Amino acid sequence: MEKTTSKKIQDFLINYGVIMIMVILVVYTGATQSNFLSVGNFNNILLNMSSRLVIALGIAGCVITAGCDLSAGRIIGLGGCIAGTLLQKMDYSGKFYPDMQPWNVFLALAFVMAVCAACGAVSGFFIAYLHVPPFIATLAMMEIVYGANLLYTNATPLGGYTPEYTAVSSGRFLFLNYQIWIAIIVTVITWFIFNMTRHGKYMYAIGGNPQAAEVAGVPVKKTMVIIYAKAAAMYGLAGFMLGARAGGASVNLGLGYEMEAIAACTIGGVSVTGGRGKVSSAIIGVALGILAYVSSHIGYASYFDIMYIPHSEELVVFLCAFVGAMIGFLWYNAYPAQIFMGDTGSLTIGGIIGVCAVIIHKELLLPILCGIFFVESVSVIIQTQWFKLQKRKGRRVRVFRATPIHDNFRKLDSQLDQTSTYILKGWPRRPFHESKITIRFWITTIILAAITIITLKMR
Repeated sequence: MEKTTSKKIQDFLINYGVIMIMVILVVYTGATQSNFLSVGNFNNILLNMSSRLVIALGIAGCVITAGCDLSAGRIIGLGGCIAGTLLQKMDYSGKFYPDMQPWNVFLALAFVMAVCAACGAVSGFFIAYLHVPPFIATLAMMEIVYGANLLYTNATPLGGYTPEYTAVSSGRFLFLNYQIWIAIIVTVITWFIFNMTRHGKYMYAIGGNPQAAEVAGVPVKKTMVIIYAKAAAMYGLAGFMLGARAGGASVNLGLGYEMEAIAACTIGGVSVTGGRGKVSSAIIGVALGILAYVSSHIGYASYFDIMYIPHSEELVVFLCAFVGAMIGFLWYNAYPAQIFMGDTGSLTIGGIIGVCAVIIHKELLLPILCGIFFVESVSVIIQTQWFKLQKRKGRRVRVFRATPIHDNFRKLDSQLDQTSTYILKGWPRRPFHESKITIRFWITTIILAAITIITLKMR
C-alpha cells in the first residue's frame, strides 16, 4: 500500500510538476509585482503566447510521430512575407506590387496557408515515401524556403500594411485581442483532430509503432504527408499573425521559433516515451552552450575569428536547462534504470541540438560534435540500403551484424539471422557488455566535443 501511494505521488509529480512550478512562479510574481496580475498584463501575455501556441500545436503532430520540423521558423518567415506583399496599401511608396490592389485579408490568409502547406507536404513526402529522416528532410526544407524567400523579396523589409490587416493584431472581441481568439480556435480544432478523429488516432499509432500501424491498416505514408502539411499551414498562420502584429516583415521573421516550439512540446510531455535514448546529449549540450556564449561575446568572437551573433547568450540559458534535464535523466537512468527515453525523445533532442547549431551558425561542426549520432544514423542507412539492393538480386547480404552500430558490438553469433550473409561478421571478434559500449561512447563524445571547441582557435 505504501508503495502504491508513493508511485501515485511520483506519477502526479511527473505529469503535473511543470504546471505546479508555473503556478508557484505566477503566485510569487503576482505577490511581488503589483501590476503583474492586471487585466492589461494578462492580455499582453496571452497575445505574446498566441502565435507561439499556434506554432507549437503545429509541430506537436510531428513530435508525436517521432519526428521534428526544423523548417518551422523559415516557413513562418515565408508566410509573413507573402502576406506582406499581398496586403500593402496602394499609396505606400515601397509597395512590392505597385499596380496590384490589396487582397482580401481572408483570401490572403488562405493563400499563405496553402503555399506553406505545400512546403510541408514536400517534407512529408520525402519523410514518408523516400524514408529521409525528419531531421534531414526539414533541415533541407528550412534552407530551401529561406533561399526562396530571399529571391522572392529581394531581402527587402516589407511594411505599409492595410488597416484591415493590422486590425488582426489590434482589434478586440469580448475584451480579448483577435489573435488570442485565433489561438483559442486553433487549440480547440487541434484538440478535436488529435482526440476525436481517425487522423488523430493514426498519428498516435504511427508514433507508437509505425510498422505495427501499417500492418493494422493505417495509411502511414499518407498520414505523414498530411501531418507535415497541416503543421506547415499552421506555421503560415503564425507568420500571418506575427506580420500583422509587427506591422512589417522580413525573411528573418520567425527565426528560431522552431526551437521554442519543440522545447514547449517536450516540456509539455508530447509523446517522449518508448525504447532507448542517447545520453551523450548532455555533453553535446555543454559544447553548444560554450559555442553560443562565445558567439554572443564580441571580444571572444573577434579573437576566435567567428561570426558575432548578438543576444545568442539567451541560448546559453536554454542549453543550461537542457544539460540539467539530461543530467537528471542520467541520474535515474543509471543501473538499475528507473526511467527510459524512447526514440521519440531522442529525435526531439536531436532536433534541439540541430536547431541550436543552426541558430549560432555552427551547423558545419555537427558531424564532429555529434560524431556518435552521425555514425549511428549512417550505419542504419548503409545497412538498409545495401540489404534492399542485394535483395533485388536474390541475395540476403547485410553489412553489419546489427544496427544502429552500438548493437553491432553486443550482438551474439547465435542472435544473428542465419539465412543472411554478413560482410563484417568478424567485427568485433567478441561481443561487449552494454555498459562498456555506453561508457566508451561517452568517452568518444567527450573527445569529439573537445575537438569541436578546439577547432575555434585552430581556424
